[in-house]
Amino acid sequence: MKKLIASLCSLMLVFSAATISAATSKDDIKTLPITIRNGGGNESQITRPRTPAFIPITGLYDNGRVILDFIEEIGTLNISVANQSTGEMYFDYCNSADGHFEMEISASKGNYLLTIQTENGTIYYGDFTL
Repeated sequence: MKKLIASLCSLMLVFSAATISAATSKDDIKTLPITIRNGGGNESQITRPRTPAFIPITGLYDNGRVILDFIEEIGTLNISVANQSTGEMYFDYCNSADGHFEMEISASKGNYLLTIQTENGTIYYGDFTL
């Protein structure tokens, strides 16, 4: 009987520790990758098979900052970040020749949409949730 009670206590301890770990790990996230996608083009005009488009931008959210790194020079960029849950919007511009860009945002919880537009009209976008 003592072994049964000890086994049940051990099992409950393991499950409660796993539950606490899972509950706190999601709330502690402060760094998130932002997947950048190409927003242009008419899908009906594209012939198959095709290779994925080269995206010259990588993105990251880190403790209230949106960080962009440019793999190649694509000119001057207009950048906007919108919290679709609260309506907050942030605007800035940069030159991709610098290779790196950072934008401070409020870090309010919500769904964010990042939009990047080049001089020639190409649009890239990404989204992330806090």
